[in-house]
Amino acid sequence: MGYYVRYSLEIKPMTKERIEDVSKSLSDLFGYVFDNDPWLNEETLYYGPYDLQKWVDHTEDMTEISIKHPDLTFKLECVGEDGEMWLEYFRNGKTECCQGQIVYQDPKEIIW
Repeated sequence: MGYYVRYSLEIKPMTKERIEDVSKSLSDLFGYVFDNDPWLNEETLYYGPYDLQKWVDHTEDMTEISIKHPDLTFKLECVGEDGEMWLEYFRNGKTECCQGQIVYQDPKEIIW
């Protein structure tokens, strides 16, 4: 059994000259986890999701990639099959997971 997640990735600070080098590190994940059509917006490189996937070793894989590119920060956006959302950040072998939170605003006209 496993848990399906839709992953997207942001990397910064990025330059046009570095895209090819970083793409080589991610190449095993194209067509499986990420779409192989990144786009660069200012200093951030974006990889969109390919589809829902079971990527059991995503933390280990991304940690290893971050060690290969120690000056870059990788932000992995994760949306689980049940709607759970979280972000994982990677930089030079360090990782940090930030859980999503749903916050509801208070009603404006109806007193609860």
